[in-house]
Amino acid sequence: MKPINFSIKAMAAAAVLMTSTTGVAAAQTLSDVVAAIRKDSTELNAENTRRLNEFKSARDQQASQLAAARSEVRAEEAAGQALANQFAANEEVLVGLQGELQEKAGDFSELLGQFRTAAGEIDPLLRRSIISQEYTGRADALSQISQARTLPTRQQLDLLWRAMLQEIVGQGEVKSFKAVVANENNNEAIDVFRVGPFTAFTDEASPKFLDLDGGKFIAFATQPAGALMSGAQGLRKGAEGAVLSAPVDPSQGDLLGLLANMPKLGDRIKQGGLPGYVVLSLLAVGLVIGIYKLVTLTMIGAAVKKTAQTKQAGSSNPLARIFQAYEDARNDDVEALELRLDEAILKETPKIDSLVNLIKVLAAVSPMMGLLGTVVGMIRTFTQITLVGTGDPKTMADGISQALVTTVEGLVAAIPLILLHAFVSAKARSVQQVLEEQAAGMVAERAEQKGA
Repeated sequence: MKPINFSIKAMAAAAVLMTSTTGVAAAQTLSDVVAAIRKDSTELNAENTRRLNEFKSARDQQASQLAAARSEVRAEEAAGQALANQFAANEEVLVGLQGELQEKAGDFSELLGQFRTAAGEIDPLLRRSIISQEYTGRADALSQISQARTLPTRQQLDLLWRAMLQEIVGQGEVKSFKAVVANENNNEAIDVFRVGPFTAFTDEASPKFLDLDGGKFIAFATQPAGALMSGAQGLRKGAEGAVLSAPVDPSQGDLLGLLANMPKLGDRIKQGGLPGYVVLSLLAVGLVIGIYKLVTLTMIGAAVKKTAQTKQAGSSNPLARIFQAYEDARNDDVEALELRLDEAILKETPKIDSLVNLIKVLAAVSPMMGLLGTVVGMIRTFTQITLVGTGDPKTMADGISQALVTTVEGLVAAIPLILLHAFVSAKARSVQQVLEEQAAGMVAERAEQKGA
């Protein structure tokens, strides 16, 4: 007899049936309960069988997929091994080809090395050349060729001699072209005038000289003036084939930069400081006084000469007033007349000599003030040396500049004032001499009249 396997579900169903209401239990028999239990057990067995079959089917499918994946792995490994074998074979072929290339290249390798060396040497020259601003990009192309590890093409080889030929031709050109100036016209191209590889300036009514900095044109912050600027203006206006004087800077901008940064007259005056301003003030006062006295004495001298001819007494000039004194003392004796005339001359002399000695004083004081500025400048210099040492000459430049500039200003003020004082003194002595001569003549004339 086979044992009966009751599942939990069947037992639960039996328990439910057994715990049913009393009316239902009375109506059912034990055979009905057994039949129900058997039915439930059959259904459970069928469900379990179905699930077992599904699991076996999934297991077989996964096994099939695993087998397929392993097959693909073996195929890929075989392909990788084949590629590795091909790579090794290609390496052997490449080594052989490189050896053959080196053998066949021969002198061409040496020639190629010389070409790259020449390209590397000319590259910095082209980058510093003004002509490269007209022919842009040639320096970069040569730089790439000189640094490349591959063989250059025929077109790349032609770049070297073309660039050298452009440089040679450009050195003899005086022309205008379009270029970008970094600090002009919002970085847009403008007309630039070029004098060979030496000088470049903007092609406009007021040219601006340009410097090459970092491969770009930059206008000098301070422009050189004078003959350089007029030469640039004349060059841009010159006719074809004309021979003109033009600024040429062999250093390609360095000399122009030095000239532009040289101190102007106003800068030199500022370097003199307070002593320098005092010296210049003394010079200005002395010149005003000297010119004033020179003009007035010239006018007085002309009036005196005219009065000496007319013998007209009056008050318009010193000699006329002396003649008036003579007329007033006409009835006096010779001694009294001579005293009266001497007195009149003495009255006129201070007016004639006024301010003349002041010019001499200013001429003497000016170099002394310049010397004072020199001493002050040297004191500043030694103070800077004490504070920061002598490592940087620029720290001493201000003091030395003041010392030298004030000395020059003192001499510049003294020399013209001394000359002016000499001229004014000569004019004053000339007028006084005329007065004395005329007075002596009048005394002699009276003495002759008394003797007669």
